[in-house]
Amino acid sequence: MNQVTTLPVGLLRAGMLLSGLCALACIPGILAAEHFGWSERPFHATQILATLLCFVTSVGYLLMGRRRMSPATQALTVTAAILSGSYLAFLAWVLTRIDFSGI
Repeated sequence: MNQVTTLPVGLLRAGMLLSGLCALACIPGILAAEHFGWSERPFHATQILATLLCFVTSVGYLLMGRRRMSPATQALTVTAAILSGSYLAFLAWVLTRIDFSGI
């Protein structure tokens, strides 16, 4: 039974780390795209998907791996969940207040 629960916890941890790094890596890409006049849409889409995945995996990792976490790992996971959740909440707030009547 331990192997059954170890695999999802390891996948959640890897998913959280990789998606968080991907979301952070999009920031310089967006800045470079603005500077050179390129389209920013691929970077924004990637960042939103990576942030959503980071939120889901960090919350799942917190729920499934709480007993085996060191305090530093737990702090990193809580930070990832709070920051990605805050970004998604802000995005939802902005999208609910956009006025499409001028388009």
